[in-house]
Amino acid sequence: MARSRNGEAISARGRSPSAKKKLRGFIRERSKAGDLDEWRRGKAALGYIEGRRVVELAAELDVTRGSVNRWLQWYEAMGVEGLVTAAAPGAPSRVRLLQCAGPVTPRKNPSSADALLIPSCSFVKGRQLHGNGFSRAGAPWRVHTLRIVVVQDAAKEVWTLLVAALEGEPSVSDWEELVDHYHAMGHLWAAAQAMEGDASAIMARWKKALRHEDEAIDAIAKELEREVARGYLPTYRIAMENELTFITNNGARMRYASLRDAGFPIGSGATEGACKSFFSVRCKRSGQRWRNDGLRATLTCRSLVLNDRLDRAVVTLRRRDFSAHVQAVPKMAA
Repeated sequence: MARSRNGEAISARGRSPSAKKKLRGFIRERSKAGDLDEWRRGKAALGYIEGRRVVELAAELDVTRGSVNRWLQWYEAMGVEGLVTAAAPGAPSRVRLLQCAGPVTPRKNPSSADALLIPSCSFVKGRQLHGNGFSRAGAPWRVHTLRIVVVQDAAKEVWTLLVAALEGEPSVSDWEELVDHYHAMGHLWAAAQAMEGDASAIMARWKKALRHEDEAIDAIAKELEREVARGYLPTYRIAMENELTFITNNGARMRYASLRDAGFPIGSGATEGACKSFFSVRCKRSGQRWRNDGLRATLTCRSLVLNDRLDRAVVTLRRRDFSAHVQAVPKMAA
């Protein structure tokens, strides 16, 4: 399974002279307007078309490789229009503090930027994201230096739901994505068992590489490509091809080393466990009934109190033009 050369992930239409001319004009306009986000997207698309590697562009623009890859997908699908920040539907919200609720575990990373971890069953823009180990670092009231890391399994439907919610959140412009380490190791173990040799030794070597180098997953994919080409019996060849497809689809989310070194979790287990201590203990008591707005507000306040962030949140609110209309809620039927 050959990989695309630099620039070739964009079709000929997007790499045409007229497309590049339009892209350069877009970059100049965004520079004059002072729109850093759209300028970065344009620079990333043009740089990739001109043959530069994603990792180089990410380092130069001070964003993650995942962000660059998403921007390239937008450009491929919609052209320059895909790089424009979409306006959020409806009237602009005055305060976004209560849009995301969840237990927040503060961590420190070496760059001195705080990190937040928000687990499953949170409410994002009024929609509940169910199960499958959602693990999110970050929150809508974050400062610009706060890194957002999403950790969950590889199910396409849950990634589609979560990415759409994050893209619709104006205060979130960038995040990093990881497939839960335990989930990913299950797929690699299936591949190792289909290969010749000691599967345990192969897995130990792969795990060690993944813990120390972000690019290790690329080397593992190439190793599997070589094994598939050797002419195994169909049962073993198909098993390896299936896991190679998994790596091809999720390899960008299997770069654990740098985030692990920065102090982020690479598995979602601890976060899933927090759902009980944070959510169930408070919100599933005898006789309790909730509306979405009240539940979201309660969980947000609970996460702030449990993580000693309430004072900072109050300071943030006082800096904004915050107002709220309070009205009586009809008594719910018993």
